[in-house]
Amino acid sequence: MVTTGGIGPTHDDITYEAIAKAFGDTTAIHPQLEAICREYFKEKFTDTHKRLATVPSKAELITASAEGGFPVVKMSNVFILPGVPQFLKMAFATLESRMKNPDVSYNLCELYLCCDELSCADTLAAVNREYRDYVSFGSYPEWHSNYYKVHLVLESTDSKKLKECSDKLINSLPDGSIINYEKQPRMNPLQKIGYLIETDKSLAPQLTHSMQTLEEALKRYKPEEICIGFNGGKDCTALLHLW
Repeated sequence: MVTTGGIGPTHDDITYEAIAKAFGDTTAIHPQLEAICREYFKEKFTDTHKRLATVPSKAELITASAEGGFPVVKMSNVFILPGVPQFLKMAFATLESRMKNPDVSYNLCELYLCCDELSCADTLAAVNREYRDYVSFGSYPEWHSNYYKVHLVLESTDSKKLKECSDKLINSLPDGSIINYEKQPRMNPLQKIGYLIETDKSLAPQLTHSMQTLEEALKRYKPEEICIGFNGGKDCTALLHLW
């Protein structure tokens, strides 16, 4: 079992106390945790910070990962994790070797739709009925994106069934429903631009010209001698990202 959140220094952080009570235990200051807190907060450390080190007396500490951070507290079969996303991520990294089954691997497929959920609900339900024993479906509407309206997440331990399911879904949805959405456009941008130049004939001339202009500017001038005029338009935004 995993819990997240409620292990901070304020009055409403009662997870440690609640879990201790559930197991018939009491809480106590753990010397190792107190030492970590004193080292982290240094001169700012107060009695309030001791709440961070007050855990069930019979709890086990699991050493933090190489990334550093707070040790994970475990009480019997309950892993007590922080709620702040960045600390939660580190806690899961700490637990990975202990909790991960090396014989099981999950495969992921993500699809982005420009139609709303109501338009594709019947199709999703039909494909889900066919593959629900093999593939887990998640449908998440997006209200604030300019690019897509629904984010579909498909997961399975069977890569072949996942491929069959995603293909069935793609072929069952109306033409044009699925868009090629790039989640991390800032990663490997030159490689992605090169791919667009090779595959998208409508964009290739403009992209090629823009890249040549930037390269020529860098040959002629030092970076600190170049100024980009930015007025917020799409062409300026594209130029800024290319730069």
